[in-house]
Amino acid sequence: MSNDLRRQVTQAMHEEHMATLELLGELERTVTASIDSAPPDSAQPATRDLLVALVENLEHEVGRHFDFEEQKLFPVLTAGGKGELAGILRHEHDAIRAYTPKLLELANLGLTSGLAPGDWNSFRHYSVALIAQHHAHMRREESEMIPALEKLIDPQRDWELWNGYGSV
Repeated sequence: MSNDLRRQVTQAMHEEHMATLELLGELERTVTASIDSAPPDSAQPATRDLLVALVENLEHEVGRHFDFEEQKLFPVLTAGGKGELAGILRHEHDAIRAYTPKLLELANLGLTSGLAPGDWNSFRHYSVALIAQHHAHMRREESEMIPALEKLIDPQRDWELWNGYGSV
């Protein structure tokens, strides 16, 4: 899809979605590879890197990225006759936000002191839930939101949105 995108803001959203999907794939492999085993060693570089990337992504994706979409892009969708889509996406954001604080808490615990078996089970539970919610959400944004925005945003508005992304 990225080769077909003409707007900077939709290209940025697409790239962030792809980075998140890559991270979620790595997270899924980690939490499903050790269903009956002890928690992975947080001191190992691969585990530590995954936890750091997860914390950074959740803070950005569920913070700045969602806020930008809700404050700047959803009004464009609504004004362009896609208010129902904006409402669905906002609802999905709320569902993803519900998992984020606990998962962030557990990921940070893993980084500071490691995860005990009970914490590891909780981490896996919240991870699997987040992965499922996020995958469905990004499929909808990639297949519906981004194409709609490509049609609704003119070059001037694209420039304004793109330059305002850092201020959200």
